[in-house]
Amino acid sequence: MACPYFDPGERVPGSSGSLGDLYAGLCRADCERSWKPDNQTIAAHCNIGYARGRCSHFPEDRGPDAVRFSVSKHEHAAIRILYSLERDHHPMANGALEYCPAAGAFLGTMPGEPVGRLAGAYVRSYLRRLAR
Repeated sequence: MACPYFDPGERVPGSSGSLGDLYAGLCRADCERSWKPDNQTIAAHCNIGYARGRCSHFPEDRGPDAVRFSVSKHEHAAIRILYSLERDHHPMANGALEYCPAAGAFLGTMPGEPVGRLAGAYVRSYLRRLAR
C-alpha cells in the first residue's frame, strides 16, 4: 500500500516497502505545490498509506487513503496488476492494469495519475526482484 498522494521518485537501496521497495519522493496532496517529506514521514506514511489524521499534509476529503497492488498474472507479453483504492482499511474501488515489459509501458487507460505513478514504482520493484 502507499499513500495516494505520494509521487515515488528514487528507490532507497537496501529497503523494502509496500511498493516492493522503499521510495523517496514528493507529496502531491496540495494541488498548488508539492512537498518533499522527510525520511521518517516517507517511511511511516508515504510508503505505507493510511495517513489520514496522522500526516499534517493529508487532506480531509472523502477520497482514498491507501493504494494496494498485486501481480495476478505474469506472461511473456504482459503483466496483469490488480489495484485497490482503500479508505480506512476498506475497499473503495479496484481494477486491473496491464504492463507490457517489451514496451516498458502500461497498456490501455490508467485510472488516474496518482495510481499510474504508484503502479509504475510497483512494477519497477517487481521487475527488479525478478532480475535477481
